[in-house]
Amino acid sequence: EVMEHLVKQSVAFELNTGAISRGYRTQPYPAMPLLRHLRRLGGELILSSDAHRAGHLRYGFDKGVEAAAQAGPPEEIGTRAQVTLRRYAAMLEHAAFGTGAQAGRRIYSGRLCQLVACEDHELELSEMFASCLVKRLPAGKMAPVLRGAQGRLQTAGLVCAPEKRAALAQALARCGVVRITRAGSMSHTLCGEAHDGEYPLRRYVRLVETDE
Repeated sequence: EVMEHLVKQSVAFELNTGAISRGYRTQPYPAMPLLRHLRRLGGELILSSDAHRAGHLRYGFDKGVEAAAQAGPPEEIGTRAQVTLRRYAAMLEHAAFGTGAQAGRRIYSGRLCQLVACEDHELELSEMFASCLVKRLPAGKMAPVLRGAQGRLQTAGLVCAPEKRAALAQALARCGVVRITRAGSMSHTLCGEAHDGEYPLRRYVRLVETDE
């Protein structure tokens, strides 16, 4: 029942090869009966060496891959699980080789959420699902970075001193942002607001909404 509940929550299960490197076992765990039951439920696996030293980082992965194959084909998984697996794979690649999608980033993980602090200031889509990208954008870089995305910019939430709010809102509006509000109100939208809907005269005019 616990396993079924976790599968429904899109939690990936660890296939651990750590006991192989330490000489306690010859096969990864969980045992094959549990792995097969997990696959029948539609569960996904994350391969982990549970390494305590760099030389064991990928130890026993060949047996782990073989065990996963023997457990049966994976069922269709949801988007949240795909994102979780992609994040974990990128984290392992960066930890092992210093490369990959996590290079230049620091991840702060919490319970069912994470914050990713980035060194660059280029625009990119967030993976959503409680994953928040944090990027600095100096005032001198605002126009070059944001104007290239005009037509796709949506809501900006401002966290700033009251005396700086008007100037910052005006700068964002000039760069193409269509809705400017306080940070705590970004998700409070109404039908017809300038967020991501199109308007009949969009090709001729630009609507800017500033929440005072």
